[in-house]
Formats: sequence, structure tokens, C-alpha cells
Amino acid sequence: KDIFQIKHELFENWTSHTIAVVADTFYTAVKARELVDIIWDTKDYKNNSTAKHYESLKNASKKKGTRPTEIGDVGRALREVKQTLTAEYELPYLSHAPMEPMNCVVDIKADSCEIWVGTQSPGGLQQQVADHLQLDEKNVNIHVPYLGGGFGRRSFHDFVMEAVDISKKVKAPVKLIWTREDDIQQGPFRQGSVHSLKAGIDPSGNISALIHKAVAPSITAQNGKIAAWHYKMILGGIHDSLYQFPNFAAEGIIEETLIPIHWWRTVYHSTNPFAHESFMDEMANATSVDPLTFRMNLLKDDRMKVVLQLAANKAEWDKPLPAGAGRGIAAWFSFGTYCAQVAEVSRKPNGKLKIDRIVIAVDCGMNVNPDTIKAQMEGSVIYALTAAIKDPITIENGSVKQSNFHDYRVIRMNESPKIDTFIIKNNLPPGGIGEPGVAPLAPALGNAVFNATGKRIRKLPFDLDGV
Repeated sequence: KDIFQIKHELFENWTSHTIAVVADTFYTAVKARELVDIIWDTKDYKNNSTAKHYESLKNASKKKGTRPTEIGDVGRALREVKQTLTAEYELPYLSHAPMEPMNCVVDIKADSCEIWVGTQSPGGLQQQVADHLQLDEKNVNIHVPYLGGGFGRRSFHDFVMEAVDISKKVKAPVKLIWTREDDIQQGPFRQGSVHSLKAGIDPSGNISALIHKAVAPSITAQNGKIAAWHYKMILGGIHDSLYQFPNFAAEGIIEETLIPIHWWRTVYHSTNPFAHESFMDEMANATSVDPLTFRMNLLKDDRMKVVLQLAANKAEWDKPLPAGAGRGIAAWFSFGTYCAQVAEVSRKPNGKLKIDRIVIAVDCGMNVNPDTIKAQMEGSVIYALTAAIKDPITIENGSVKQSNFHDYRVIRMNESPKIDTFIIKNNLPPGGIGEPGVAPLAPALGNAVFNATGKRIRKLPFDLDGV
């Protein structure tokens, strides 16, 4: 029926250029799009790649960053010790990859707009559309069905604004559907990051100092200048760590990128725990202390101590495992909730490692429906496992290489480990539950792999079959 270009400013320096193909059916639109010969101006993006971006992140990590948290004198403490421990961790860009790709229905009238869309922010969308169309907010009606999977992606409304502009242009209701390939290749994505950690070990064998430097792009700084609070965001769970070291610094460096990024389930709590909690195990190993005991000795929060001990007890932490098997533990506080996990892995007769069980202990404060908590914990584990052992998003010459679930794989039912969730009951203020279960999984798994094989995982994702 029609083909035309639309433009929409998503952020201050980020404009979406879209070719809209309008037809009576989705199939017809897709086939017509395949026939359209589009020449894209890629001169500003053709050299954009994840490989070059990680070079920039690693080079930036050699510089001094901003420290929103500094306890004691880390520099002096590190200079005074003879033994230090260092490590670098790397985390990938990822797609949200909800089962249902982006889609919506928009109907624009002369003085109103009606939208049917799965959105995580209906109020924000209402305001955005009202501003764009210069309508009163009360004349923008948002109908919200089930999301079809959100994970942060459906709080970003680029696809809705496309449909708004198309409906306005054709003067008719429009149903917009992104293909799976559109969804995975268009983004926005989970940010990648690089982490440099350094610890000092005193003559008594104790950790005297720790510095954790995180280098990552800022989601919120895409829309303007960098502010002090942006550093606290990229250091979430680090700058406010529950562990008490005599000398400690959380240091952040914000490195800009042309790769579009947005909230991804647990945001920076999806990247920071892998580096921080894995290095906790490295420090425990370097000082010959059991990883559970090491954490308990440094924790300053009694609720986390209870959660950590519960996870360890339910996983029978002190019970020996057969040869070739291993356990790993990790704990993290995010979104008002305490969560600890123990991962168990074992070597199978074919020589490959298998994830046998994940034990979860969670304190989210007052809770009403335990089944909801368990469901969210199980979903979080599956989502985090996909991020840990499947595929990254990689960019070459400005284009995303992955396109569908054949090269951006997700955990399948036959790969899922046994998941046991234990909930602490109390009447304290409720915390979140949709995100905190993601945070401890990757470090717990990496620590279990080390316990079973002696190989330390410092880069995600990793090939479980190749360990």
C-alpha cells in the first residue's frame, strides 16, 4: 500500500531512521520489504564493532576513574603489602530476547490516540505520545495486555513511536510487528563491561585492601551529560557493598559507545556481581579460607548472613562431593532484596560438565504469594544461565551478527538444572522479586566450575562443554 521513511529522536544524539512498509497483512509487508532496495548511510557506524569497543573499555580501565565510595586509604594499603591479587573480568552485550517480539496497535484520530501494547511503563508512554502529538494526556489511551516478556525491553518505546508516526501518516489504525530478526538486531541491548580488581594481602593472610574498577557505558547518560549519580549506577552493588574491608574503593569509568543500550533485567546488577563475587572466591582461595566462611567474616549485614547460611545449609555445603563435581556460592543485594545461590556442577561420563542444581535462598521482606516468588526465582535462573553460557551480541561493521535463536541461543527445558528455592519469612518492608535472582547466578556457577575443575572463568559467556 505504501513505503515511506520516518524519523524519530530517541535520545539527544540518537535518531531512529526507519523505512515503513504498509500492507494489508503481515506476510505481504514482509515480502514487500524483501524487495525494497535500501541504501543506508553507514559512514558514522561502519567501523563500530564490539571488538573495538572492548579495546576501548580495557584501555580506559588503565586510567583513574571516579570513586563514589572510598573507605580508608586503599592506595597506601596496597603499597604496604608484599602480596597482591589482581584479575580482570569481561561481560558481553546481550539482547533482551523476549519470546514475543515488539508489536503494538495504534489508532490516531484528530484529537486522540488509542494504543494497544505490552508496556512496562504505560504512564511514561502516555506522556511521551502526548508530547509527540501535542495532545492532552487524557486523550491518549493505553491498553496494556500481557507483555509477552519484558525484561526491561518493553520500557523502551521506539517501536510504539514508529507505529504512532505511521498511523499519523496513513490516517488509519496500524498494527506494527517486528520480526525476531528485527528484535535481536535492532536493540537496544544490555551493556557490556570490563572490571579490574586488585586486593592486598597482609602478612597475617588477611585482605587489607580491595579496589573494584568497573568500566561501562551509562544507560542514563545517553540522554545528556554525565552526572555524579551515573557512577553510582554503573557501580550498583559495588559502591554500596555489604562486605566490610578495612580499605575499599569502588571506582567507575563511563566509556561512551555507539551501541544502543537500555535496562536489562537487573541492569548493572546483571554484570557487577559476576566480577565482584567471583573475585571474593579468588580472595578466599588466595588466603586459604572456605568461600562461605570468607564471606561471613566480611559481611556487615545480618539479613544477608542469614540468607547466605540458609543457602549453604540447604545445599549441604559441608558435605563432600564426588570427584569431578563442585559447588560455588554467591550472594547479592539488589532492589531491596537479599539473595544467595549455590550452584552444583559435575563431570558426566562423556567428559562434559553439567549444571545439576541451583539452590536459592531469598529474603524479599514481607511476602504474600510464595509461588510467585519461586516462579520469579526460577525464571531468573533460566534467564541468567542463558546470559552466562550461551551467546553474546557481537557487532561487526556496525551490524549485529546474531539474528534468531539459532545463533542467539537460550536455555532449553532439557538443559535446565533442578532449582530449589527457600524463602525467609518476615514482616519487613517488601523488596523486589523479578530481578534479584539474576544477580548471584553467574558468579555462583563460575565458582562451582572452579571448585570442580580448577579453571577460573573470568569472561562471559563461556562454553560449558569446553571447560
